[in-house]
Amino acid sequence: MTTLRRFLFGAAVAALACSAASADSMYSTSALVTFATDGSYTLTMDKFDSSLGTLTGATLYFYGAESVTDLSIVSSSSSVQTFDMVVQSNLVQNFGNTANSADKYTGEIFDIFDTGVGPGLAQFPTTPGSITLGPVGSGVCPVGTPGPTCNSVSYTPPDLTIQNIDAVYGFNVGTGLGGVTGVIKTISGSNLNNYVATALVPTFSLTGTTYGTFTVGGGGNNVVPVLHTNAAFRAEVDYAYTVPSATPEPATLVLMGTALAGIGLLRKRIKA
Repeated sequence: MTTLRRFLFGAAVAALACSAASADSMYSTSALVTFATDGSYTLTMDKFDSSLGTLTGATLYFYGAESVTDLSIVSSSSSVQTFDMVVQSNLVQNFGNTANSADKYTGEIFDIFDTGVGPGLAQFPTTPGSITLGPVGSGVCPVGTPGPTCNSVSYTPPDLTIQNIDAVYGFNVGTGLGGVTGVIKTISGSNLNNYVATALVPTFSLTGTTYGTFTVGGGGNNVVPVLHTNAAFRAEVDYAYTVPSATPEPATLVLMGTALAGIGLLRKRIKA
């Protein structure tokens, strides 16, 4: 095949491809769910409507946050106690995805309060260090300042909100077409079939529970922490799909006609 024939043939194929389908995208976002932890959430989104075209890709964005209102620690020991403490919250306890159970989020654990012996990702207190509290009945310490002459202390972090999109946690984070910023999970291949709507199942949900834990080292089991937090969750799914084009655009028709005419002329010249 000569160079000119190759060019004309390629142009015709390209024109047909252009007229066959075009790429498009859409998204669905869940409502923002808020509650006092610990608690559970359900984030519901629309599945893909196959009447629009053929689904070629999907991306989930999952956002979770906890705002800390106050933390108090009380010692009931009859003597001075020095101890370390780590407070964590698991955002994806019992996590589920009704579209495909394998498409889960894991590792969304906040290190909320850490005196320096935990994972070291806590944003509070700003200066870590072991806590010392006095014997029971010795009174209330100044806010955020424990000491051996008082047996209870409270911390009131100003506007402290810890999010799974904070860079300290190192998750793969992005922003969807609908504006939700969250941890990304890409859906591809045969798993896409789970996100195509049916008459009976037009939506899917991400579900989970927050689960807070306290770890106290030292203090003779006489230290009682109390933490109050509020959680916020949201999610988004972005769909990429192709749309069949029933009628080629005028420019495409011109390109197809030119290419096919050229191939016809070449054939006549070869026969001659």
